[in-house]
Amino acid sequence: MKRNSYSQILAPLLLLAAVLILSNHAAWASPISVDDKDVRYRSHGRDLEYIIDKDDALTPQEVLRTTGKSKNSHETPNLGLTKLPIWVKFRVTNHTSSDRLMIYYPVSYVTTISYYDSTEFGHFEPSLINGVNLSHAKVLQDPGYHFNLFIQPGETRTVLFRLKADQQILLGYEVGTETTMRGKHWSNSVILYGMFIGILLVMILYNLVIYFVTRINLYLYYVVYVTFSLLAQSSLLGIYQTFFPLLGEKYNYMAMYLFVVCVALSGNFFVIRFINIKENMPRFKWAYYGVNISYVVTGIFILAGKYLVATVLLQANAFYCAVLILWCSFYIGFWKKDRSAQILFVAWLVFMGGLILYVLKDFGLVPLNWFTTNIVAVGTALETVLLSLALADLINRMREESQLSLNRVFLEEQKNANLKLRLKRSELASLQGQMNPHFVFNALSSIQNDILKEDLPSAYSSIGQFAQLMRKGLEHSRASMTSLQSEMSFLKNYMELEQKRFASRFSFEVEAEPQLLKDDVNLPPLMIQPICENAIKHGFNNDSNGLLSVRFSYHGNDAVLCVVEDNGVGIKKSSKNKVKKSDKKSYGLAIVEDRIRLFTEQDLTARMTVTDLSEISDATGTRVELVLPIG
Repeated sequence: MKRNSYSQILAPLLLLAAVLILSNHAAWASPISVDDKDVRYRSHGRDLEYIIDKDDALTPQEVLRTTGKSKNSHETPNLGLTKLPIWVKFRVTNHTSSDRLMIYYPVSYVTTISYYDSTEFGHFEPSLINGVNLSHAKVLQDPGYHFNLFIQPGETRTVLFRLKADQQILLGYEVGTETTMRGKHWSNSVILYGMFIGILLVMILYNLVIYFVTRINLYLYYVVYVTFSLLAQSSLLGIYQTFFPLLGEKYNYMAMYLFVVCVALSGNFFVIRFINIKENMPRFKWAYYGVNISYVVTGIFILAGKYLVATVLLQANAFYCAVLILWCSFYIGFWKKDRSAQILFVAWLVFMGGLILYVLKDFGLVPLNWFTTNIVAVGTALETVLLSLALADLINRMREESQLSLNRVFLEEQKNANLKLRLKRSELASLQGQMNPHFVFNALSSIQNDILKEDLPSAYSSIGQFAQLMRKGLEHSRASMTSLQSEMSFLKNYMELEQKRFASRFSFEVEAEPQLLKDDVNLPPLMIQPICENAIKHGFNNDSNGLLSVRFSYHGNDAVLCVVEDNGVGIKKSSKNKVKKSDKKSYGLAIVEDRIRLFTEQDLTARMTVTDLSEISDATGTRVELVLPIG
């Protein structure tokens, strides 16, 4: 009777305990119910259990017998940073008409994700092992991971996964029919990823073309930064690993970390030069150098395979670098009124907004969905476009400043050139003025010779010719240019006067092309007379029957060629006679040479060539070719 009373008391208690245990188990184990609706069913924290394999030794059967933890308060449980394997189990009920369902895990950067399926004997074995370095094993070419679930309509089955990663482990799954998952897994992603990659590629090509056109290094630095941003974001989204693993599939995980480091280093390198940190905030350049050293150390840990340490360093460096760039761009932009820094500040705020949402998603503070998963890519694309606009604005202002500087330099050079030109003209006028007393001296010598011979009629005639030459000489010495006809008349008068001085020594002729006379060209005065004087004085002997010819013709469109030729002894023999007689230097020819030098310094066509005819033919004499600019 007593035993029966105990039994009557214990039986309800045991029944109550069993009900409580089952109800507690059912609280976490509410199955994900899938029907024929064309939707994807997302698992929640209440739908799954997770078990941390602290010794990395649990078997699937032990996991099934172990009651795990659940995070009912979060849609997407975040287990934080851990190197330990995580087992996840949940149940799926198939209310569809198909026996083929599909499970999707959206996080692309897990090291390994193993899907365990039950055998006909009730054991669980891995049916598919996947991960960031095993992209070839994916069921669908998608940044995430898909797994086939074969389950009969109306059946409920337990699903078992084993995860391992060196980053935050997020627990969020989607379940749907195979048709739904295959048909819609790219519906939103293909648009976003296509736009993201397209925008960054356009920015890369656009700025690369500008670099090759302008050769401004800032464009090249920006292209390098955007290129690494494209690779890094593609890795974080799983695009790089799935479609173009440039470094090889087995290095996908390492490449993802290295790309992030390269983005930081190239970004800092670009920012320092873009807002001119060295001049605007010289003390802060050391802050950038320090964070760059930290990123290099992070890269060493990545190459050594210490991804967990590298993750912590990357997060710390990213926070420090973000604050540093925001402060520098704000100070330079709004305190020093630099427009490029203002645009950088806005661009960086846009990127930081996306990054903050992404991090909050990692810590479970905002839900894991399509938007929060891809928000960093959106922020990166917007930042890239804004920075391209800022870079274009900066280069335009640099060009304006450069043009203003060039204009100032040009005006200064023009001022100096005008000053030099005035000095040259003054020097030329001084030399030209020296021709007049030189000519007067020689003309008076001819008149003196007639007076000494007591040939008064000839002396009177010479004085008349001398007066005309004096008037012409004064006119020529004051003018920079004279007409060809005036110059020819002047030369004829001069040589007639010299013929009286050196009787029967020479005859002369002065000719010009008809077109020259018709065009009425002007040329520098008092350039030909010293050459004629030199030929008369040194080329002819007292008993010679010399001929002195002066011919004018066009030399191109901007110059006149004057050829003065005599049949005298020649320049070589004349030079020897000068040495024997110790003749003084011909000042007239020296002045002509100086004037030619001044013409050429003003970029005018002018030169003088002297040829001894005995060197090129059997004749004797000298030919002087004088090229003079047309005024």
